[in-house]
This record gives sequence, C-alpha cells and structure tokens, in this order.
Amino acid sequence: MTDVNFKKLNKLLMTLLSEFLTGVWPESKSFDDTGLPEIPKRWKGKCNSTRDFDHKLCNKKLIGANYFLEGHKKIAYVQGYCLAARLRWAWNAHFYHNCRFARDKCKSVWFCNRHRPWNGSSCPTLSYKVCWSSGCSGVDIMAGMDRAILDGVDILSLSIGSRNPEPLPYFIDPIALAGFTATHNGIFVSCSAVTLMPCLVTNSGLPVSRSTKDQEWEASQPGYDEEKSLVVRKAGGVGMILIDSIAVKALDTNSFLVPALTVGKKVGDLIKKYVKTEPNPTVLLSFGKTVVNVRPSPIVGSFSSRGPNLVTPQILKPDIIAPGVNILAAWSEATGPSGLKEDYRRTKFNIISGTSMACPHASGIVALLKAAHPTWSLSAIKSALMTTAYTVDNTNSLIRDAATGISSNPWAYGSGHVDPKKALSPGLVYDISTEDYIKFLCSLNYPLKIIQAITNENSNPCSKAFSDPGELNYPSFSVLFGNKTVVQYTRELTNVEAAKSTYKVKVIRPSNVAVTVNQPS
Repeated sequence: MTDVNFKKLNKLLMTLLSEFLTGVWPESKSFDDTGLPEIPKRWKGKCNSTRDFDHKLCNKKLIGANYFLEGHKKIAYVQGYCLAARLRWAWNAHFYHNCRFARDKCKSVWFCNRHRPWNGSSCPTLSYKVCWSSGCSGVDIMAGMDRAILDGVDILSLSIGSRNPEPLPYFIDPIALAGFTATHNGIFVSCSAVTLMPCLVTNSGLPVSRSTKDQEWEASQPGYDEEKSLVVRKAGGVGMILIDSIAVKALDTNSFLVPALTVGKKVGDLIKKYVKTEPNPTVLLSFGKTVVNVRPSPIVGSFSSRGPNLVTPQILKPDIIAPGVNILAAWSEATGPSGLKEDYRRTKFNIISGTSMACPHASGIVALLKAAHPTWSLSAIKSALMTTAYTVDNTNSLIRDAATGISSNPWAYGSGHVDPKKALSPGLVYDISTEDYIKFLCSLNYPLKIIQAITNENSNPCSKAFSDPGELNYPSFSVLFGNKTVVQYTRELTNVEAAKSTYKVKVIRPSNVAVTVNQPS
C-alpha cells in the first residue's frame, strides 16, 4: 500500500483501544458520537455509575468507564491521602489529554481521568481509571489491564511511568506482567515506560519516546515547572524569563501563571549578561503564532526517556519515537491549564508535552495497521513500526537531541521516528510468539516458580530457553561484548509483501566493529 486512503481506512476501523490513566470528562465534544457506528457486539465491558459519573454519559464513542482503587486505598490509608473523584477528573488532566488525541487515530478504548479523548475517527473509547492523587498502584494497573482483557479490547495504551529510581525486574513490573498476559490473549500493548515484555515502548517512549513536530509556538516555550511562575506571581512579579539548563532553546510549551518565556542556556547567558551590563534593562514579550515547517524537525525531546535497557541491555530501548512535544488536545475543565490548584483559568484544549503524549500516537497508528492488516500478528505490527522508522530529520541530518543540541543516538530514538505510511508496507517482519517470550524469560535465570507464575504453567516452561536474552527475535538489539570478541545473534524474518521479493543486506557499522550477516544454508 504505497498510496494510502486514510479516510477509507478509517471506515474499516473497529479496533477497541484502551488507555490506562486517571479518569474522564464525558461532556467534552471529543466524545461526540455523531455518525459513529454501533458498539461492536464483541464488547463485553460496561459503563459504571458513581456519585460523580452517570453511566448515561457513555455513548458510541465513550463505550465504557471503570475504576480501580483497591491498591490505592491501602496506599492512601497509610500515607493519609484523600481519594479523588471516582470516574471523573482527578489530580492531573495530562492523562485525559492523552486519551483524547489517540482517539483521533483509531477506535480506541482509554483509561483516563481529567483528560478526554479526542473527537476524531470512529474509535470507541473506554476509560479505566487506575491513577489517583498520590499516583498509580501496581495492583490497580494490573487489575485494570486484566479487566480490559476480559472486556475484549484490542489495544492497551499506557501513558504511565514508574517512580522507582532503579529498574524493576520483569517479574515485579506490573506493566510487564499484565502486558505478557495481554499479548498472550492477542492484545497489543503500547507504553511510555521503558519495559519490554512485550510492550511497544515509545520514547516521547512501543516503549515510545517523544519527538517534536515541524511546528512550534512562538514566545511561550516553557519547561515543566509552572510552579516557578506561581512563585514569581506571589512575589509580585508581572513576567518571567526561565532559563533552561539545556543547550538550545526549550521546545516544549507550558501554561505559566504570568507572561513568560523559556530560553536555552546559550540565550539565557546572553540575557543575564545584558541585565548585568545595562543600567535600565527592559523586556518586551510579544506573542506570535504557530510556526510551521520548522527546521530541523523532528528533534528528540530533552525530557524523553533514554536507554540503555538496564534490565536486559541486549534489547535496545526505546523502540521508537513519536510526536510528544507541544501536543494540542482536549483538557479537563476541572483544572487550569497549568495543573496548579492556584490556576483558576479554564480551557477546553491545552498544549502539553511528554512521553505520555507520544504513546497514544503510537497506539493510534497500531490501530490503523490492525485495520489494514487484520491477519498480522502483534509482533509483526510492532516490527513494521520499528523497521520503517526514520532516523534523519527534514534537513537530511541525523535526528538531533534537544538536551545537547547535537545528533542523538539509538538510545534516544530507538529504531527511529514512526512513519505510519511506510509501516503499512514493511517488506520483512520479525515475528515473536508467546513461546519465544517464555524462552526469553528463562534466559534471565529467574527462579522456576516465578516463570511458572508468569506463564501460568505447572510444568517446566524452561525446558527450552535462549542461551542469551539477545536471541529473542526482536527487530533491534544491543551487542554486549564483555570478554568476548565475537557475538552472534540469530534473527528470522517473514516476507509480508509479494511472494517473489528479493532483499539485499546493507550494514552501517561503527568503525571499530566488524559486522557479518550470514544466511543459513
């Protein structure tokens, strides 16, 4: 499919995509179901009512809403937190924001709280609220994912990250554990946290990381700390210039409480020099408009997740990058655009950044691929996204890193920036079965009882195991030499194009490493 009619393809979408976040705002126009088809009969979920949410608010767009808080209640009891609203907005509208724009890509099912899914294509949406004012409990995340599996969703989109400073082994990572079960049941898992089994990590995080688009907003380009503008306002300030620590100008836009501008360190140093040397320094902030065709673009967001994969360094992470900087989407009217309790402004839409914004982009593209290629396996879809991703920007240079201002590397962009159109025709794909993931787990030398618990098998699931975690038939890998001078990995590819296709191998390698590709006889 070289020429793609996305409008026609959108009519074929009956994919149920679920987002795990912090609630939903059902009155949003983003949930308008005008012109949408009936709810798929295979849908087994429901729309729950609570004191702040009427189940009648669900429709053919928002087809279900549920919440999970048993884990959070124990945390809240110990730490003294108050529980937020059950199904509606809670403490962070960022999650509802994610919900909304991924729906624009597909028929989707989401877990969100104060952000509402986008009003776009015919994606049915389901909200599973698993995050609360003090965070997200692993128990609630797993319970929500298990419920989504029973409800019959097709895609799980998790814009959730861990607060743990150290990486979690897969057997105590709730997303990895529930993701394995979901994949075993034929459900695609997309996430913004750097995990593996078998989540597509998008950097900004499949895991997915975030990238910029070829547009930006003039004047206001703040960082993450809206609280700084609150401090300025309380001190009587009427404006603010925030100097970021990164080398180049800040790319992501925030909603400050005073007129503000964020600049990079280089420009910031010039401003500080001007203030020190000018007797009467003055500042004029003029607010412009959206600028399109920005060069260079895309750029890896400075805050985006980075590799290497600390749990299994043989597998490159993140998988891909996707748009996650300055994403315009719906916003909950229960909170101001800055997210601060002192912010009494209200808006139906907001611009925010994060790997949590990149993840739904990837999830929506997955839904498109599932509609276009219903017979493809989950790993074939992931492979198509990764092998067709691009690593050069619109200046034909390697994608840059906003944190440094220079070229980035695979630990920042993974396989590259996702390309939906090319992903429709990847040529070759790397397929992975559930049995392959079990062999991978067994190669990590986890206790047998743990492997049995993960796989739900009483027999010995490790009778066959990979000799090295890098033997997993993944579309990318990292080579760890250690004391070895030669490392060998095996990959098996499947042709999904015309039967009589011929492929040639091309290797681009570091100067101090030799790479040989041998076809088995």
